[in-house]
Amino acid sequence: MKEIWKDIENFEGLYQVSNLGNVRSLDRIKKQFNGYYYSNRLYKGKILKPAISKKGYLRVVLQANGIKKNCCIHRLVAETFIPNIDNLPIINHKDENKLNNQVDNLEWCTQSYNINYGNRNKKVINKLKGKPKSEEHRLKLSMVAKKRIIGRDEKGKFLSRGDNSEKIIV
Repeated sequence: MKEIWKDIENFEGLYQVSNLGNVRSLDRIKKQFNGYYYSNRLYKGKILKPAISKKGYLRVVLQANGIKKNCCIHRLVAETFIPNIDNLPIINHKDENKLNNQVDNLEWCTQSYNINYGNRNKKVINKLKGKPKSEEHRLKLSMVAKKRIIGRDEKGKFLSRGDNSEKIIV
């Protein structure tokens, strides 16, 4: 796939994003005062090195008029290259890889679609299974597995209703 660059909205002439998920700054001239006189200095554009957020998404910091903005790259790519005619709020990674921000891997969607997409629920359940068996852990497991909590037994343990309508101690 050939890399196509487009200006980022609100950062036109300063930054561009590509359909492959790269972000770059553009060449710019800044006026600087060196203590005696003002001079123009050329800053060469470069591809920005992204950081990984706590949630696992690639982010870059864009700056305009002295204001810095922390931006998720997948959102920049989607807003620039994918029309959002239904005004959907969420961007889904089709291959479930948060580091793959190519335009053909992204789609606009609803939050419920994004939550239930692919293997996410299985991954959450497997992640929770490895933790110590506390009451909070059992509650999270039962909620993730879409069981309905119906109360507690005489020992204070949560009771839930499974698909077969039996009372199950979670």
